[in-house]
Amino acid sequence: MTTCSQSSRHARPRPKRGDVGHVDSSANVGAFELRGDIATAVQHVTEHVVRRPLRHRRDPFPAGLSDVTVCRLLKLICGKGVGVLKGLEGKSIVVTGAGAGIGAATCRRLAAEGARVVAADIDFAAADAVAKELGGVAVAVAADISTPEGAAACVSAAVEAFGRLDAFHANAGVEGRAQLVADFDVAMYEQVFGVNVRGAFLSAHAALTQLLAQGTGGGILFTTSLASLLGSPSTSVYNASKHAVHGLVRCLAKEVPPGIRVNALAPGVVDTRMMSSLEGSMGAAAGVDASTFKAGMEAAVPMKRYASADEIAATAAWILSDEVPYVHGETITVGGGLTP
Repeated sequence: MTTCSQSSRHARPRPKRGDVGHVDSSANVGAFELRGDIATAVQHVTEHVVRRPLRHRRDPFPAGLSDVTVCRLLKLICGKGVGVLKGLEGKSIVVTGAGAGIGAATCRRLAAEGARVVAADIDFAAADAVAKELGGVAVAVAADISTPEGAAACVSAAVEAFGRLDAFHANAGVEGRAQLVADFDVAMYEQVFGVNVRGAFLSAHAALTQLLAQGTGGGILFTTSLASLLGSPSTSVYNASKHAVHGLVRCLAKEVPPGIRVNALAPGVVDTRMMSSLEGSMGAAAGVDASTFKAGMEAAVPMKRYASADEIAATAAWILSDEVPYVHGETITVGGGLTP
């Protein structure tokens, strides 16, 4: 993690308002997992990092602050970007399905890295709540990405708000219900494929149209699932939809020009509303209740727990960053050891 440099071994004079190193404790840092009073946290970091000689420094940060929070505090103190990941600061990035779960967590992580974010969701109120939480670095847009107009609206929002599009995280998806093929519901099939497959395709089309017109490169990241790489009883519709996106990624990687990267992020079991819904329907299909099914899933994961949405968001931000410029056409699994 990058930190503020200090060339002298002697304590700095107390900064004056307007100097690099001055902190306005009323500054708005948005929702970067701050725990406790922001003024106290900033004062603590200022005293222990900026104004303390190197030889006298001890634990520089308050307990309970994430690395992203520390970076944001240092940005306030030092007056310059200190993101964890290279190449995200100032980038204009669309995240679909941004109203909750992995999408909301990814918006927060990207904003903490200095990116400018379009939070897109069919539920505008949910997306708007995330955007307002992040302050002036984010805008919200209501978008049904299963329609050409909805996918295009996401890109237009980025261009109108931030002047360009640098990356598109096609994260929106629906799970449907656990159901055997012999008993499948056509309406459910159409809904799942409409969002998960048609929506992914239309998102890619809208994003590529803008990125190719700009001619400056960029990235497209799809949220798939470990379900895109395996089969399981009663989830054929969902699994098939994710297999389709896995194939789309492979094809797009060979179509786009150098400078545009296309990848997929395939989480395993994640502590989100979607997984809670699947616990109920998959448990019923297996003849057990949701809590019993969840316990079985946790036991099957070598790490013996679900991932948090923040852990998946961290991986998404890493793929979209300049840290891994040669990662292209890949499906990155995040399953806690649960592999196909």
